[in-house]
Amino acid sequence: MVNSNLQQPTPSKINEYKLYKEKNKQDLSTSVLSLNGFYKEQMEGYNFDYTKSDHPTIALFHFAIRGFALAVYLFGGLFIREAWTLPEIIIVIGAVDFWVTKNITGRLLVGLRWWEEIDEASGEQIWVFETRVNENQVSQVNSFIFWATLILAILVWGFLGVVNVIGLHILNLTGISFQLTIQLINFYFYFQCSRVAKSRAKQLAKVLGAEILNKMMNQSVIWPMRVPKQKGM
Repeated sequence: MVNSNLQQPTPSKINEYKLYKEKNKQDLSTSVLSLNGFYKEQMEGYNFDYTKSDHPTIALFHFAIRGFALAVYLFGGLFIREAWTLPEIIIVIGAVDFWVTKNITGRLLVGLRWWEEIDEASGEQIWVFETRVNENQVSQVNSFIFWATLILAILVWGFLGVVNVIGLHILNLTGISFQLTIQLINFYFYFQCSRVAKSRAKQLAKVLGAEILNKMMNQSVIWPMRVPKQKGM
């Protein structure tokens, strides 16, 4: 039996509802879909303030460990006599840097993480990318420190590598090559993590809609990317 006391929506209420939906779509496209700090590249006119970082200790460590490796390379020869010891120390620092960046600083500073898995059934290599849904949880200061430090480290170690190749300092190239390699690996996979996350979040938004996605804003989303197993492996 139909209740005749139910109030029918007025034209003004219908228009109000349409405006509300349209506003949600705009909010979704302007804020939710920009998943991480890497896509905040518009640094023009940006006043850098380290005190605004919500993880100042982690941000400082992210920069300092690379600076420490460079300082050891430049000045370690004044204190270390054995030729092989200096490259070994640089390699150890690089290994620590790689692990910390991959598992800690990337997750805390830019809300990204990546790792590799092997599908036991198919033997496929799977690169797994994890990202925060809410871009507002990624500080612009943290993002700048994370990406700028990675890029700067690549440029510095690349330059030192060229200098040592020209000078035929083969022994020095051992530590330099390792440092350059780990910086490139982390930068490449974090870049892929950022790119894939943004692309697939758009697909997720279309399927789930703004309301459900907004409920996930304090969570992380994992995106597996399968890589076919190489022949002969």
